[in-house]
Amino acid sequence: MARDTIGYMSLDGYKTVQTAQNHDVQGTEGIAVDWIHSSFRESFRNLYTLRQHQLHVQRLNGQYRTSLYKGLFRLPRALVAYPQTRFVFKD
Repeated sequence: MARDTIGYMSLDGYKTVQTAQNHDVQGTEGIAVDWIHSSFRESFRNLYTLRQHQLHVQRLNGQYRTSLYKGLFRLPRALVAYPQTRFVFKD
């Protein structure tokens, strides 16, 4: 996996690392993955990232990245996505 990327891999024996994000990675403090809404294909999973006081969401394959909130968070460190209730928690 390249430096300055956010990647993921399957834990079921496949060792291929997939890149979820390869730009605007520096300063990312928290990551959460919505695994619930992925019943059909891996590319439909959502990736939430906290970077520079902004909450971003995108597909796990890197498509459709958008900023949900700007300037709302101070010193974020971790994220937890709870998709059944549509909540995202931060510390």
